[in-house]
Amino acid sequence: MPRASRQFLDNSVWGQINETFIEVISHHKQAELKKFLAEFLTSEERVMLAKRLTLYIMLLSDYSDAEIKEVLKMSYETIRTTRILLENKSQKFRSGLEDWVGKPNREMPTNRLLKFIELALAAKSDVKARAKLTSGDY
Repeated sequence: MPRASRQFLDNSVWGQINETFIEVISHHKQAELKKFLAEFLTSEERVMLAKRLTLYIMLLSDYSDAEIKEVLKMSYETIRTTRILLENKSQKFRSGLEDWVGKPNREMPTNRLLKFIELALAAKSDVKARAKLTSGDY
């Protein structure tokens, strides 16, 4: 798993690096950004960031810890820690995720990711859901 250096940067250096990072990322259109991130991030970093985002979305959508553990293959401790981190995030952060995903709601998922998660959970005991999941028709 990628690790950050234990040596701290000077605040002014960190500020400039962080600002440049945001500028570079926000400069790309979606198709370009996908290609850029595929080359920029290691496979471990992509997995880590994608799982963290999905974990936040699942927590906001009221999935149980057991369901999250099953789908994302995370420990209960990671889920618990992230739940605490999410509770301490700003309302603007949470609203941004909710707006993107279409007000997370597992009963009536409007987002492709939530539909996929519901199918993945159902596929364990439902042959039709498993077939739909395997076909990619969700």
